[in-house]
Amino acid sequence: MQKLDTFLPDKFFKSQFVCRFVSCIVLALVYITALSNVFSCNLSAIPGNCTQYIGNVTVMIERPHVNLYGHCRYPQYISFTIFLVMIACAVFLHIHSMVKAAFIGSMGGIYVLLILFKYRELFDWHDHYSACGQKVKHVALYVESISMTFYLIVGLICHGYMHEQIVRLDFLWKAQATQEKDEMEDKRKYNKKLLHNILPSHVAEYFLQDRPSDDLYAQACTSVAVMFSNICNFSEFYLELETTGDGLECLRVLNQIIVDFDNLLSRSEFKTVEKIKTIGETYMAAAGLNIQTPEELQTYEHVEEMALFAIAMKDILDEMNRNAFNNFQIKSGLNLGPVVAGVIGVKKPQYDIWGDTVNVASRMYSTGKANCIQVTQSVYNLLSKRGFIFECRGLVRVKGKGKMITYWLKGKEGS
Repeated sequence: MQKLDTFLPDKFFKSQFVCRFVSCIVLALVYITALSNVFSCNLSAIPGNCTQYIGNVTVMIERPHVNLYGHCRYPQYISFTIFLVMIACAVFLHIHSMVKAAFIGSMGGIYVLLILFKYRELFDWHDHYSACGQKVKHVALYVESISMTFYLIVGLICHGYMHEQIVRLDFLWKAQATQEKDEMEDKRKYNKKLLHNILPSHVAEYFLQDRPSDDLYAQACTSVAVMFSNICNFSEFYLELETTGDGLECLRVLNQIIVDFDNLLSRSEFKTVEKIKTIGETYMAAAGLNIQTPEELQTYEHVEEMALFAIAMKDILDEMNRNAFNNFQIKSGLNLGPVVAGVIGVKKPQYDIWGDTVNVASRMYSTGKANCIQVTQSVYNLLSKRGFIFECRGLVRVKGKGKMITYWLKGKEGS
């Protein structure tokens, strides 16, 4: 096969027309070769000796010498050879059933015409030689050969038609199955993408595995930075537009703000930050939930990323204010500590985090001031050694915690 590839191009083997044309030529040559056996027979030859059994005595009846080849003595073998070529045409030649019927009909028709008008004497001679001069009632061999040819033509044409119908149905079923498979694959990718948008990536991969639908997902995290950010004067903006009947425009503006916040998550410098949810105009995020090893946690890079993310949100809102001539203000709160993360619900599942760390982070933003980022003592102790700039606010009364020392995060040195 490799030698053929060197002489013949790939297009030769890939072209169905060329392959079918070559197959037709090959079958035609084989048919001519089989038919040549008939032409090689000498009809002028006279039968020779034959053997006849009378009782237990063998009698040899003398006849002139036979000048015939072996295949001419038995013309039915020539018929069998023609039949094999016709069967090969019906089975191996993949063309339209009508064209195939024309091929088979032509092969059988030519052979029948040769039997009737030129070589019938050969078949009659075989009958005479077989009977050895006795009068035996039987169907003439030429009639038998013509009948078998006719039956085979009809059978092969019906077979070709049925095979073509089956192949067409099989093609349609395969095309439909392929289309349905592609649609299922597209839906699977869409559902996977949708699931990754609803849940964090590591949680989505957990649910994509073969698990019961009511299986509970929960994860205890020892060091997570939690942030709440709120557009504190958005309610005033909404009431102002609602009086003019333009509430949808207000929703569009809020959506644009949230989308810009979400786009920050695609940056490589915020790879550990996960959006938890939005509650109205409040944006909740956490960092450190998707960290796998204790060594990564001990670097506390996720706390730095959370602080930088809060600063980036403030910068984006300031840029939007300059471009749209608005005056939106944001206040944020950060805290660091252990949380429990999990997914609740089967329909419309919700990924959330719980714990005292979350409650304190919520209090940091609710007790904060516009355009400020308020952090707890634990965040200050960690980030103050890493180049971040803070301003001590002092004691702040926090619901459920009493008075706490908090700090304003101003930025990072060199940024």
